Amino acid sequence: MSPTFHTSPSTSRSLWSRLRTYWYKGARDDGIRSAPSPSYVMSPDRLLEPDRQRMDATTWDLAANQPTPDWMIDIRNAALSNFKILIRTPDSALNARAMRTWERWKSECHAFGRLHFDKLFALQEVINLKDGDSLFVWSKDCRLQVINGSSLYASHKRREIRPGVIDTGLGVYTDDEGIVTHYVYRKDGKSDPIEIDADRCIWDGYITDPESQIRGVTPLASAIRYLQTTDDIYMANLAKLKIEGTLGLVIKSDPTATNYAEVARGFAPSAQSETSEEERERAYRDMSVLSRFGIWVKRLMPQDDIKAFESNNPSANAQQLLQTALALAFKSLSIPYSFHDATQYGYPGIKLEVGIMRQKLAPRVEERRRILNKIFRTVIDYYMTNLTPAQRDAIDAATYWIEPPSVWLDEKDQVAAAKERVRCGFSHSDFECIRLTGLPYEEVIHALAKEQAMARAENVQIYLGDPGQSSVIADSTTDNPSKGDR
Repeated sequence: MSPTFHTSPSTSRSLWSRLRTYWYKGARDDGIRSAPSPSYVMSPDRLLEPDRQRMDATTWDLAANQPTPDWMIDIRNAALSNFKILIRTPDSALNARAMRTWERWKSECHAFGRLHFDKLFALQEVINLKDGDSLFVWSKDCRLQVINGSSLYASHKRREIRPGVIDTGLGVYTDDEGIVTHYVYRKDGKSDPIEIDADRCIWDGYITDPESQIRGVTPLASAIRYLQTTDDIYMANLAKLKIEGTLGLVIKSDPTATNYAEVARGFAPSAQSETSEEERERAYRDMSVLSRFGIWVKRLMPQDDIKAFESNNPSANAQQLLQTALALAFKSLSIPYSFHDATQYGYPGIKLEVGIMRQKLAPRVEERRRILNKIFRTVIDYYMTNLTPAQRDAIDAATYWIEPPSVWLDEKDQVAAAKERVRCGFSHSDFECIRLTGLPYEEVIHALAKEQAMARAENVQIYLGDPGQSSVIADSTTDNPSKGDR
């Protein structure tokens, strides 16, 4: 049976109004914590429509002039770009042919002939982090060009430019159903807009509103103010430290002291009870700073005071504020603060933060794999034209993209974890080998077999077992004295 409260109607309304203040305070306009205006949800595209170029310019400026944003982008990119390919169809000859095709294309993939694919793929994610999105554009000869999101031409006018084609005002044309048909960009920001067929493009970026968002928004958007704050704090404290280092000493004089006669008697032996204009000038010169062999000398008056310039800059509060601002900025890219300053973290704490970071980046890792699959499939279709549909399907089903190992963890721990996953049946040697070394397992096996054959020819024993075992020299000096002590 539920409890019953006996209150008057007026009391009940008053009590209800008081209880209601504890619910959804984010929906109330409460002093400085005012609700946004307008108080309704808008698409990120519309919110950024007048200011997208300004925000893009700000992120590029921060990365160019501050080492912290550039470092943040590099750390994030290290976990999202260095993938290794593994092809394992039942046909080993087909695997080898597909690998040779892919590796050859990677070295000549750039439309301008300057970049290897690994570098191009990494730079494309850097552009995504600065602009929010970017485009891979295919040329007719199966080469790639990357277009920055900030180069897409935004007309800020939603209109129908021709029957069935609508300009969204964001550098993107769609059909009546909202399907992207063209992208529009300017080469240098001032030339005439160029339309690119969407079928030639692979769009990639950061989406937060899948319902209505067309363009991506950089995850650095929430960190811009904190990164600017860290720069302000640093420059303000640097200016104070420079002033302290320049002055060194603070000399205070009494501006009311005008009895130059007393001053002159102390420094000028020829001065008597009355002082002339020349004596006063000589006494004033004696008060100035003199340089003798690099040493600065000051003759002080009785009313003067000198103190060393002491300060506690940067103060503890300034340092704490700087650390807090950096930590909040790191959170925008899911980067642990221990990557910046590991002095307060032990290895278990860093290992835990690395695991959390990898878990938060897992959806983005899958998106990057999807982009790689699209590119790989296009390359195979272009160069391996004589494949049967069954062979193409086999390659698609047996192609894996292995993310790089964590460089912030102990290699011995990673090897032990890989061995345990294989032993328990959670993985197999192919995956673990290419993840840890970047080489296919069969290539490593062939190399080890070759080493063993070479060692047997030289009468040297090599033990392949647990990590840490070293090679030992066979006791063969009796049979072949010339090959001992190798």
